[in-house]
Amino acid sequence: MPAMTMSATVAAPMFTGAEPHFVDVIDEDFAISGIPFPPPKATFVTNLFGLPAKLRQLREICDDYGTYLIEDNSQSPFAWEGEKFAGTVGHIGVFSLNVHKPIQCGEGGVIVTDDDDLATKLRGFINHGEAFGQRFGLNLRMPEVCAAIALVQLRRGEEIIQGRIDQATAILAAIGDIPGIRPPIVRKGCRHVYYTIPFLIEDRRAEFCSALRAAGVPIVEGYVPPLYRMPAFARFARPCPVAEDLHDRRLFYFENCAHDVTLAQAEQIGAAFRKAAEHVL
Repeated sequence: MPAMTMSATVAAPMFTGAEPHFVDVIDEDFAISGIPFPPPKATFVTNLFGLPAKLRQLREICDDYGTYLIEDNSQSPFAWEGEKFAGTVGHIGVFSLNVHKPIQCGEGGVIVTDDDDLATKLRGFINHGEAFGQRFGLNLRMPEVCAAIALVQLRRGEEIIQGRIDQATAILAAIGDIPGIRPPIVRKGCRHVYYTIPFLIEDRRAEFCSALRAAGVPIVEGYVPPLYRMPAFARFARPCPVAEDLHDRRLFYFENCAHDVTLAQAEQIGAAFRKAAEHVL
């Protein structure tokens, strides 16, 4: 699994007794850079910030290796690669519905698969393992009220996601091309749904972000530390230099998920970026 993702991505499989093998990421889409050999029993990929990883390529490798591909698609509902939605290319797709996700019902999530055997095992695991003959399970059932809200949100899903895309498009257009700042890369045939708007900078990130905040633009530096820096996962540490460099030095982002930006505010954000670049870069 990627070293740069939310801690739940590694904590969840560890409840089953699995041990993580952290893999470095690439700075194009912030997803795993490859699959180790000998192959693991399962490979987790996170479609981070709203952009699909190279899912078809990863699925082909996993099929060749005889290993499961599990997509953490919490941040990328309605994103796609080619003709398939993110979250449906792997053997299993995991979606989050908590309060700051695009499709939300307060808390909880959804697991999808087109494998009947896996579906039976998943249904058992979320219901204490009872009535399915499994050794164990957890109580992970979604309350009916949350499910009803989620269904309404799902019917509005395309409308909600398109609003996020329109907002991000307006902000990026207002910022324009700034030497030294790399905006999100969207591969041909992919749809980015902009859970956040990630940028890369080669130098002076702290000063640049400080200038943006002084102009009223809420900016986050880094993402989460590489997971092996957390005490719970430290014994599985292995070098992942790109993930470390992104968090420590180059990555910053605008939390598209937390703001409803008007066109006038998008222009103000663009002006703040250009002014900060003029004074810092």
